[in-house]
Amino acid sequence: MRFVTAAGWQAARDAGIRVVIDLRNPDEATATARPADVQTMLIPLDDIEDLDLWRRLNSEGLNGTLLSLAGVTPEAIAADYELTFGQLAPVYAALGLEQDEPDVREYLKSQGTTVSETIATLIRGLDVAGYLAAAGVSGANIDALRRRLL
Repeated sequence: MRFVTAAGWQAARDAGIRVVIDLRNPDEATATARPADVQTMLIPLDDIEDLDLWRRLNSEGLNGTLLSLAGVTPEAIAADYELTFGQLAPVYAALGLEQDEPDVREYLKSQGTTVSETIATLIRGLDVAGYLAAAGVSGANIDALRRRLL
């Protein structure tokens, strides 16, 4: 969300979005200027106290996505993620930020896997609707999110 411009927030408002679900941990979430009538629900996807989860993420290198809620296949999500490699550097530079994310491709290669294989495996095991429901998001809001993603 740190890359959302004023025009982006206005487009979100125009589309009727009034709540943003931020799945990052509090230490990852950065305060960004947004319209006063757009609220943020911080629902960390990765419990920092869940050592088993972190061992899994560290061994596999990556995380899941909401795209599966919209019916996007794990393979398509993985292919989309692959496209982002190398494309963030200009964005960081334009914003005057350092790109502090390591390139996980080499690490995954050393583990005998690839970014695509890792993401597809994680997405297949991810129940986004179940996770959101367990976090208190109503079925109606999950359905509304799914419709918005489509």
